Amino acid sequence: MIHGLGQDAAARIATARRSHAFADVQELAARARLDAGTLRTLAAGGALATLAGHRRQALWQASGAAPARRAGQCAGR
Repeated sequence: MIHGLGQDAAARIATARRSHAFADVQELAARARLDAGTLRTLAAGGALATLAGHRRQALWQASGAAPARRAGQCAGR
């Protein structure tokens, strides 16, 4: 488990992963409905290494991958 990753976000990742592997950070964000903060948590913990490479590169990708939140939508943590 990644320190700071909420159980709800972890469950959404696991559910989305069941159908097939994620191709990239953007697909992970979209299919698991993750916000930018959750993606940064995953990147900082090294969990995006296979999708983005080095941790620093993963942080950059995480910053631009999360879809914009709509008013009233709760965060992915």
